[in-house]
Amino acid sequence: LFRSATSAFMTDAVHEVKNPVAAIRAASESLESGEASPERQRRVARIVRESATRLDRLVTELLELSRAEAGMPGEERGPVDLAALAAAVAEGVSADPRFSGVAVRASAKVDRAVVDGVASRLEAALREVVTNAASFCGERGAVEVTVDADDAYVTVRVEDDGPGIEASALPHVFDRFFTTRAEQKGTGLGLAMVKAVIEAHGGRVEASSDGGRGARLTLRLPRARGVNAP
Repeated sequence: LFRSATSAFMTDAVHEVKNPVAAIRAASESLESGEASPERQRRVARIVRESATRLDRLVTELLELSRAEAGMPGEERGPVDLAALAAAVAEGVSADPRFSGVAVRASAKVDRAVVDGVASRLEAALREVVTNAASFCGERGAVEVTVDADDAYVTVRVEDDGPGIEASALPHVFDRFFTTRAEQKGTGLGLAMVKAVIEAHGGRVEASSDGGRGARLTLRLPRARGVNAP
């Protein structure tokens, strides 16, 4: 099973890396011909720069994903209050100029919802989920982040009022490189990273949608013992 998963990972990675490498190769061949006009040279230089940037980002995210899927060995853990973290992330995404027309709100049903984890990883995962939700809302959309907890788990729900997720796509939203966008933006690794980080903390993540009426991503993490308010 491990060998099969590793093989699939490498196959996905090689496929995605080939695209920017091919663009860089084609650009270099164009320049080597010596027939490119100054305008053509500028366009080729831009292609090389953009492809190199994408390749660098892709390799970095693949390495981070690999570490997360391996359980994030050696990364220091400590108490993280997901109620406070959700509020900070919602505030940050709300201030992002890309989502100026989207209302992003966070609320908590408990005073504290502390888990034992890697703070930077959990922040990045939650930010990815909230940003992803905001990106599908469009103008005047809304994203609601709700934090709740019981004796055993902390639950974070991120709901949006966007177009929702097709039933056929739901089983694949956390797959590497899967996207439902007409034009792929980023690397397609964001939600795969979220899944890996949450599972490395002993939790799980789920996606649901009522088809055409928004989407909901639910993150459940084991609640830290002895540090939460009753």
